[in-house]
Amino acid sequence: MFEQPLELEPQSKKGIWIAAALIIVLAVAVVVLVRSQESASKAVPAKAAAAAVANQKADPAHDLQIVSVQMEKDSSGTVATWVVHIRNVSSVYTYSSISYQTTYADANNQILSQNTGVIPMTIAPNGEKTTQFSDVQYPAGTSWYRFQVVNAKSQAQ
Repeated sequence: MFEQPLELEPQSKKGIWIAAALIIVLAVAVVVLVRSQESASKAVPAKAAAAAVANQKADPAHDLQIVSVQMEKDSSGTVATWVVHIRNVSSVYTYSSISYQTTYADANNQILSQNTGVIPMTIAPNGEKTTQFSDVQYPAGTSWYRFQVVNAKSQAQ
């Protein structure tokens, strides 16, 4: 009625060693595969970045960002004086001789005066500078005014 339980045979140590060796070989293969993919992916972006820099064109209207701009009147109250902080977001181009345009308008958005000029400064890649300059006689009846970068000379680094 009661049967004798079957005795489990102990596994041979040979099978354990084979399984351990197989796991080690698989782990090494995975490490080699991952490292070869990492080195291949690092080489491609470096080449792509170099090609992108070579193909990138200077765009001062985009690269020269106005961080802050402030218009004040001179001590006589007749001449517009601008304080402008500009950042060069390009990592490739240095910009100099920055051309700008100022616009003065009344409450009805009628343009009272516009002026263009050149700021004689140089901004290196990823650099920023602040400058102050006098513009035109401040028009009577001005409600709003605007400063914008129009162009600049570029030089690749």
